[in-house]
Amino acid sequence: MLLPFTWVTDPHFDFLRPSEFDRFVKTLNELSDKYIVLTGDISVGSRLAKDLGSLADGVAQTGKTVLFVLGNHDCYQETLEGARRIACSVASVYKNLIYLPSLSEGVFTLKEGKDYLIGVNGYADARAGNFMQSTVSLADYKLCHSLRGLTKERLMRVLQDLGQESAMDFADALSRIPKTAQRVF
Repeated sequence: MLLPFTWVTDPHFDFLRPSEFDRFVKTLNELSDKYIVLTGDISVGSRLAKDLGSLADGVAQTGKTVLFVLGNHDCYQETLEGARRIACSVASVYKNLIYLPSLSEGVFTLKEGKDYLIGVNGYADARAGNFMQSTVSLADYKLCHSLRGLTKERLMRVLQDLGQESAMDFADALSRIPKTAQRVF
């Protein structure tokens, strides 16, 4: 099945040199899809607005729309709430940039009566495995200001709450999909 959009995940624009970013945008512009969906790890908090704005500007002349959600790296050098505010703010400036979790209905219509897109923020939710006994400590726990310095018990609770929030947002958006829908992404 072909997707009705170009899907890009984990582009990490913060690691690209300007010439590499320009080449990436040129490649997107050469594709026939009208929509580009970014599923997280776009950049880091301190560069998120700049990188999203540059992408929106870069594809604007071809009439493409960028739809996006945030990933864990987008919160680096920032709080979770701060990264979400940045996403909302930059999306409000660009007509062709849509932060999916900010949509009032939580659903983007790709093709009326047929294709719909739901986008919610996601984060590791500390539910798989045995979080309390794991010796793994992700960089997220130091680089995301909302997670830094938390006890393991508090960190687990915060991650589980974030997972629950995403699940509830998804369920709410899914309930708003028209019965005529043929595909939901």
